[in-house]
Amino acid sequence: MSDKIIRAVDLKKHFKGHEIKALDGVSADIRRGEVVVVIGPSGSGKSTFLRCLNMLETPTDGKIYLDGTEITSPKTNIKTFPPFVFFNGVGGFGNFLYKFLVQGGHFLFAD
Repeated sequence: MSDKIIRAVDLKKHFKGHEIKALDGVSADIRRGEVVVVIGPSGSGKSTFLRCLNMLETPTDGKIYLDGTEITSPKTNIKTFPPFVFFNGVGGFGNFLYKFLVQGGHFLFAD
């Protein structure tokens, strides 16, 4: 098992055909237990990047790996991943970060 829990490779997200390039070749490796902050000016693609990482947006091109599995592959059914622990008021990405960065990818259930 790799220490890279999330890996984005040459991620691209274009809107209106290819007129608007929200992401244009973004790559990042996030290691187990690492805390990452995405900062930048308004309109620089921060939210689009996070939405692509959690597959709320489908990237135009590039690859995303979650714990070694390419989740951008059409062959990968991301619905088969075990369920997360969900905490109200934290939001989807907050739950995602807690799951993989704090818990190290082990799936638990909480009331």
